[in-house]
Amino acid sequence: MNDSEIQQVREKADILEVIGEYVVLRRSGRNHLGLCPFHGEKTPSFNVNPQRGIFRCFGCGAGGDVFAFLMKMNGQSFPEVLRSLAERYGVRLEARVERDFDERKVLREANELALEFYKENLHHPERGRAARAYLKARDIGEEAWEKFNLGFAPSGWSGLHDFLASRKISGELQEAAGLAISRPSGGHYDRFRERLIFPILSDMGHPLGFGGRVLGNEEPKYMNSPETTLYQKGKILYGLHQAKKVIKAKGRALLTEGYLDVISCHIHGFEEAVGVLGTALTPIQARSLLRYAQRVVVSYDSDRAGVMAAERGSATLEEVSRGVGIEVSILRIPDGKDPDGFLRNHGKERFGILIDEAQSLSLFQVEAAIGTEERESPEAKARAVERALAVIRRIPSPVEQDERIRLLAERLGIREESVRLEIRRNFRHNSKPSGFTGPVKDRAERAEEGLLHLMVEHPPTRKLVATRLAGIPFTEGTRQALRERIEANEPGEGESTKGYWERLLEETIEQETHTLVSALLFNEEPQGWTDFDQMGHAFIATVELRHWEERKAELGQALKNAVGEERTELGRRFQQAATRSLELNGIIQGLSDCLPEDALC
Repeated sequence: MNDSEIQQVREKADILEVIGEYVVLRRSGRNHLGLCPFHGEKTPSFNVNPQRGIFRCFGCGAGGDVFAFLMKMNGQSFPEVLRSLAERYGVRLEARVERDFDERKVLREANELALEFYKENLHHPERGRAARAYLKARDIGEEAWEKFNLGFAPSGWSGLHDFLASRKISGELQEAAGLAISRPSGGHYDRFRERLIFPILSDMGHPLGFGGRVLGNEEPKYMNSPETTLYQKGKILYGLHQAKKVIKAKGRALLTEGYLDVISCHIHGFEEAVGVLGTALTPIQARSLLRYAQRVVVSYDSDRAGVMAAERGSATLEEVSRGVGIEVSILRIPDGKDPDGFLRNHGKERFGILIDEAQSLSLFQVEAAIGTEERESPEAKARAVERALAVIRRIPSPVEQDERIRLLAERLGIREESVRLEIRRNFRHNSKPSGFTGPVKDRAERAEEGLLHLMVEHPPTRKLVATRLAGIPFTEGTRQALRERIEANEPGEGESTKGYWERLLEETIEQETHTLVSALLFNEEPQGWTDFDQMGHAFIATVELRHWEERKAELGQALKNAVGEERTELGRRFQQAATRSLELNGIIQGLSDCLPEDALC
């Protein structure tokens, strides 16, 4: 399987024909519209764009190309879909596709056999004695062994290897599954030896890899499977298979660091616990939680490494949750304990209180931004304000924003109004500006979307935006985030506009941004644009006008309380903003005769 073959199948497959077998579609402009097959709806929100070869449901968010549709619709793997479409549309594939599929099947079989081997050894009267004693000392009983499929890798170099070889699993395939390591002199030996084994399962319960812990003080304490065809640690959450039903029922997930933290939480009744396989939560792991949880409580070890992991993990959750409204809280465990240690020493009742008292994500981030450094000098206070405001601007709730601004002013010993003036003047606005209302603002928002479209479709607009709008943000965080993404990612060599749009969709993590990209793709209005250069200039002037009108309103408000030299300076800046606003209004008026009707209404 190679990229050129995949692209050939994608281009030959008729997405309208394929999707039309599952959905009744009707033409709507250049798109086709129907009832979404992935969620119940009475008003059609499922769109197919045959020119770009993509679909998107604006109701449930499902979207992608013809491969993505069939994979989601039929529960098929990518190779299965690729083969069926290639056969249907007469594209010849290399034989390796079939081999890839067969290899995955054998690797799954190897993992399943390894799981049974490890479980059997844990229960063996002699070989598993030390592992069972270790588990007993950690208050982990047999019910948890079975729930999490715990096992034991015995001492010796080839126990698992020989067992799998007897089942016709070659050393090379064992190595491909991450179960064996090749010897320089030839042959293979077991990766895991004399370790407690934690099978890592998919959310459907299939073993993908394994983690192993020594029973004593040897190093490394933990060892995990390497990345394989089946297992990529950044995509898997430990314990999700066991926890997902409870997460759905409670509407809450508890995110911890390690295997034993997860198991201990489940033993003590917190069966919504899952763990990251490493120290940093990835966007893919975060998104997998979104299918089940409305609230995520992040519980990391309270040492410095754990706090840093909590900061990184919460930032990832914030990035993902901005589009879907997940509530994120940070659980602080006192006395340097991890969840397992705290539960065993203090019990479930006190741990439950910690969960109930978990800090909101915004409070945790603001306090981390304020920090503990000396803040007596104006310069130190200014740095703390800058860090904290980067968090506060992203808070969608005005009430919560107010609370964090009050906290920031109180902790730094400065006036609230100073903080509010700074947040209005500074770069990024997550909520809509309060000082600028009316129809011009509507035009600015429309102009921003127009610029995003032109930045992809008409590359010269990129440079124009970078030059003319340097330091002037878009009015809304999602559009600004997409602008930054487009500015930072030039099209690849030979990459088509269609390919760039597809890459934007594939690489976008945040749900809101993903929805915005889809909306831009399915927007029919640009079809009426004939002069992209003039449209770009008009849109930029409109965004600039919004900025200067907002600035004028802020300065006018500040002038009410100013005296002396400060009033003189504010008056000069107010006049400068008013003059620039008049100039931009003239520019827009001059361009309006050359633009499509209602382009800026």
